[in-house]
Parts: sequence; C-alpha cells; structure tokens
Amino acid sequence: MRGVWPFVPGRIWVDAVAQLPPNAIDNDRARTQVCLEINSQGFDWQIILVSASGFLTDSYALFATNVVLPSLAYIYWPDTTNGKPELIINCVTLAGCMVGQILFGFLADKLGRRRLYGLELVIVIFGTLGMSQASDGENKSMDILSWIFFWRFLTGLGIGAEYPLTAIITAEFADVRRRARMLAVVFLMQPVGQLLVTGVGWAALSSLGHSRHLYSLSADLTAQNEQQRSTIDSIWRCVIGVGAAPALLAILYRLTIPESPRYTMDVVRDGERALSNIRRYHNRDTLPNALMGIQADAAGGAPGGAVAAGNAALERERPNYFTREELNQYFLRDGSWRYLFATSACWFLLDFAFYGLGINSPRQLAAIWASPPAQPQKSPVAGWQDAFDPETNLYTKLFHDAKQYVITISIGSLLGSFILIYLIDKIRRKAWLVISFLILAIAFAITAATLRAVEFHGPHWLTVALYMVCQFFFNLGPNSLTFIIPAEIFPTKYRCTCYGFSAAMGKLGSIAAQLLLKRHEFSADPGYLSVAFGIFAVLMALGAAFAWAWLPDVQGKPEGDPRELRWPTLPSKPLEILANGWTYATHPQPDGEGGQILGFRVKIAALYYRWFTNPVVPDPGHPLVAIPAGGDNGQNP
Repeated sequence: MRGVWPFVPGRIWVDAVAQLPPNAIDNDRARTQVCLEINSQGFDWQIILVSASGFLTDSYALFATNVVLPSLAYIYWPDTTNGKPELIINCVTLAGCMVGQILFGFLADKLGRRRLYGLELVIVIFGTLGMSQASDGENKSMDILSWIFFWRFLTGLGIGAEYPLTAIITAEFADVRRRARMLAVVFLMQPVGQLLVTGVGWAALSSLGHSRHLYSLSADLTAQNEQQRSTIDSIWRCVIGVGAAPALLAILYRLTIPESPRYTMDVVRDGERALSNIRRYHNRDTLPNALMGIQADAAGGAPGGAVAAGNAALERERPNYFTREELNQYFLRDGSWRYLFATSACWFLLDFAFYGLGINSPRQLAAIWASPPAQPQKSPVAGWQDAFDPETNLYTKLFHDAKQYVITISIGSLLGSFILIYLIDKIRRKAWLVISFLILAIAFAITAATLRAVEFHGPHWLTVALYMVCQFFFNLGPNSLTFIIPAEIFPTKYRCTCYGFSAAMGKLGSIAAQLLLKRHEFSADPGYLSVAFGIFAVLMALGAAFAWAWLPDVQGKPEGDPRELRWPTLPSKPLEILANGWTYATHPQPDGEGGQILGFRVKIAALYYRWFTNPVVPDPGHPLVAIPAGGDNGQNP
C-alpha cells in the first residue's frame, strides 16, 4: 500500500515547482502520457493520507465548539442568557472559513496548489494553540471574548483554505476510475472528526473531571469553587489543543507530493515537468518511450541555447486567465456561469440546513431528546445550562451532550458516508444528488410534523429516529456530493477559484441559519424547531431543482453490457472532458460527448415532450428542446 510511510530519500518535495533543464517539448504531446501515468496508479493511498489528515484536522477544529462552548459559558459568561457570545463565536469562525475558501481558492489558481498546501494547516495550528491559551489576563485586564473571536476567525481562515486545496489536489492526482471514491474517502473525515472531538471531550471529562470530583459540581453558580472552575477550564483547553496534533502529521505528509501535474500542464504549460514530476512521485526513474521520442524531436537540430530561449519564451507567454476577456469567454459566452451558480446554490441551501443543525448543536439535541414530562423553562437560561432541566450540573450535561451527539448525529453520518464510498461509482452522482435532496425535503417535512405533534407531549424516540435519518441522508447524498462534484466540473485554470467560491456560499448559508435560528430561544418558543425543519424542507427541494437543471452528468455509460451485469460500474468522465464547460456539454460532439439536456427551459420542455407527446426523450436537436445553432451564448436559462 504505497504512501503509508512515504518519507524515503528522493520523495520529499521541498521545492514543488523546481525547474527542470529546459527542453522545448510540445505541451499537448506530453499531456496524453501524463494522463496515462496518473490513470495507471489505481487507488492512491498517499494522496488519501495527505488530504484526509488535513480534512480531519479541519473537521475537528470546526466542530470543537459543540463540545467547549458550554464550558466557556460556565467560566466566562455564566449569567448571560441571550446566547450572543456563542452565536458570535460560531459566526466569526464561519466567516473566517468564507474568507479562506475564496482567498486560497483564487491564490491556488494563480500561484499553484502545492505552494499553498500546508500553509493553511500552519494557520489552523496557530489559531488552535492561540485559542487554547486565550486568557482574560490578571484581574480581568483583557477581554477573553475578543481573543476567542480573533483566534476562531484565524482558525476558520485555515479551515476554509483547506476545502479547495484538499478537494482539488485529490481530484487532480486521482486515477479517473478512482477519483470519486477517493474524494468520498477524504470527505469521510468530516464525520470522523466530529466523532473524534466528541470522544476527546468525553475522555477528558471522564479522566480529568472524574479524578477531581467534578461530578459533585453544583448547578448553583454560588456553590462552585476554584478547583472545579480550574478543572472545567483545563478540559476545554485540552479539547481544543488536541486538534493541533493531526495538523502536524498532515504537514509532514504534504512534503511528499509535487505540484499538481494538471496545474503544471494546463496553467504553467510545462508538460515535460508535469510528466517528470508524476513519474518521480510514482517511483519511476526512467522516462517512457513516448516522452523520449518527444525529447529527441525537440533536441534534433536545436542548439541548447535556442531550446532554452524557446522554453523561456513559453514561460513568458503564460496567459493570465483572470482577465475580463478570459472570464467572459468561459463564464458568459460559454454559459458556464450556470455550473458555478448551481454548485454555489446547492452548497448554500445544503449548509443552511446542515450547519443549522450541526453547529451549536447541544440545545437543538436537548429539544429533540426532551420527553414528557420535560418542559422548557419560561425564562431564558444560561448558555451552559440545560433548558429542559436547569438543575442538572455541567458535568452531567456534558456527558448527556456527548451521548446525544454520538447517537443522533455521528452514527447516521458515518453510516451514510461509508455506504456512499461503496456506491459512488454504481450510481449516477448527479441523479442521486437530486434524489437525495428530495428525500431530505420529505424527511424534514415529516420531522417537522412529528416534532410539532410529540414535542413535550409524546415519546421523543420518533423525532430522534427521524433526525438520525436526516443525518444519514446528508452524508449519503448532498453533504458529500456537494464536496465531490465541484472538484470535477471546472477547468484547471478556474477549478480552485470556483470550488472555493461555491464552498464559501455554503458557509454563507450556515451563517444565515445561525442568525435565523438564534432569533428564537428554545425557552421562549419551544415549537420553533419544527418551523425550522419546515424551512429546511423547502430549501432541500430548491437544491434538487438547481442540481437537476444546471449540473452536468459527470459519468459515462456503464462498463460492459448492463444486461449481463447485476450492478454495472458507471465510469467517471476525465477532468479534461468535464472542463470544457456548458456549451460543450449541451451540444453533441464528434467524440460522442456532449448532447446533455440542461437548463430549466430545456429540461421542462423535455419532460413535457416525454409525458404528453412521446415516451422517448428526444435528442437535443428536437425543436422543443433545441439550443440555437452556434450555442446559446449564455442566454438560455
């Protein structure tokens, strides 16, 4: 299993973009060999370890607030009942994620993926260690909340930067046959990170808290003593600080990969370097015959100085893909703005629901688990208290939070991710994204109805079970696929930028959810959660609509005869094909690609034709669904 321990001589890439001796090799002629080299490796465990270790760090750091916020509230703002400190901490973290996703996505397309890969983890480490040492100073000489806001924003910046870099590097190094599964395995680290941070919190509470008799802690603030406060303070700092450990390992692993070969080919325009790097990465010291022939053609009759001058000229002529003309060509004239809008809208709508439930979750879970005769308090309670049982001490509350989180969220999320890893190449990802959005819409609608019917009046197990179903389908469908599909459909020159922007729109949705949900305190409006679930149902249906109309199919025809195969594999299309954009996808091509029916008007017309005119869906050339000759120039929605 190559890559488990890649730290061997010659495998450490200190300078990921080191220049080779110049040779005037045709970039396009080297491309085929580079793609063959990448697609001959199968499942690349080294890339998985490089990417997954960083994404695990990010998931741990992002969801750590679910574990530590009650402790922070108990120590630093014990009498605050409006929930604003917790709200601001979460929103600042998510805002940092937005900035990191957009900024590092753009920089990765301008400067290269590998130059930045690792820097974002350094930011996470600094933010994590800074947060774990935050203090209010001697005699309250500093504002602890201000320091927490600063360190969480910095941590969020690193977390956000990880999204485009991890997903795109995984996609660009992956064998086309294993690309989707590798991305799904990397995304598995999100629920693993959630479970890990919950486990670390439980372990710290069980060991440190139990040894110092924290179980005897009184629910009355006037009865607390300094040793108990010190113990709680140590526990949350331990939980936060542990998050720096996987980041250190991830940084070491990132020294073992070169610059993305596709970036080197498509943006730097140096096919020779791309091929040399990928062969060295794969432990192959000799060049293939194809490249040796290319080199011989380049060297024949060309003095060394002329070759060097030609290579230097090639570097000087490297285009700037972010000019207005280039951007207009791809996004407007080619109509590919729909891809970006669709990925951004799907991520926004998904994260509105996912982070509305997944960040600051203890209170949501307490409401869902509440059973008769539990009743919410008529007056607001502090952030560290259980709104349905304020007499419960913090030690017991933290144990209940951990148990409820694992049962309600972690089990369903992990199960959904594992099943998707198995099914990812046996189902059509676009179609399943649409279907799973609709399943979530139905599940949220049912959950809203049952929560309204049984909350504080009937058994809570029904609502808990439905909540688990929602978490299961999140990771079996949209939560994983919104991570995977944007890494596949954009060209190399804009891949990180578009991915980062799409992910940032998701975090914008999560901030909107936090602000909306915080307007209704559980204690003041105990039925508000059912209304929130109803809103989530509508948003999931909208996500299905955008995915259905504007996202392309990223897989080809089944391998083999479907009639002879019980469950045929649906091969992923090469990134080079998917990168061609909207116009290419919607027009039949000589190579058999293209010809997809995309766009709201076209899709609706095709449905009308199928249901009311002919049971067979027409090809895109039919008058009812045809796109005007010469392309739609971005005018057809």
